[in-house]
Amino acid sequence: MNRKEELKSQIKRAEESIKFFEGIKSEWETELKTLDEQEEQGWQYGDDYWFINLDTMHMANDIWHDTLEDDIRLKRKLIFKTSDEVEEYLEYLQAKEKAMNEFSNAEWEDEDINKYYIYYDCEDNFFRADYSYYCRRINEMYFRTKESAQEFIDKYEKHLRRELCV
Repeated sequence: MNRKEELKSQIKRAEESIKFFEGIKSEWETELKTLDEQEEQGWQYGDDYWFINLDTMHMANDIWHDTLEDDIRLKRKLIFKTSDEVEEYLEYLQAKEKAMNEFSNAEWEDEDINKYYIYYDCEDNFFRADYSYYCRRINEMYFRTKESAQEFIDKYEKHLRRELCV
């Protein structure tokens, strides 16, 4: 093997090592984020908490044991300190589901109908409503009027911020 081939081989091994360590780094960053979220929310072993069962869309309660199930609920932002918080969030999820199914397929094909959506303006740090008549995004909420989109923002801003971590 000449020097040029040797260097190419070493570069390839170095790139593979970098990918390996980036994967480990990513896993550690994810775990650290989870631990930070636990600390931020103040969850300690033995704490009672309320959560949303997404299969049934009902609330239930459990005790924090720092299990995989607890961590999954935390990462999905389904854990709350009180049942009132769960009821409020369930109301938001139901309103969101309704908004996600506001238009029929025929209405989506009609470019004369504006479909208003909510977005977060990172520069100004607040939610806005805008419209599209032809672009349909995955998991997006659409409203018939700008006013109804703004009403949704006004009523559920706390939950929108929670979902976006802003």
